[in-house]
Amino acid sequence: MNPSAPHSDKKTTKKRILWSELLLLAIALLFLTHDIIITNILAYL
Repeated sequence: MNPSAPHSDKKTTKKRILWSELLLLAIALLFLTHDIIITNILAYL
């Protein structure tokens, strides 16, 4: 019957979505920079 309970639940869900998006972004950036690093190494070789 507590009306604040669903709101806090929504907040944690939003936070979880935000963190998963940040994690995906970090992984994507890592892959992109990884690709650039490999390209640079190949260019120097």
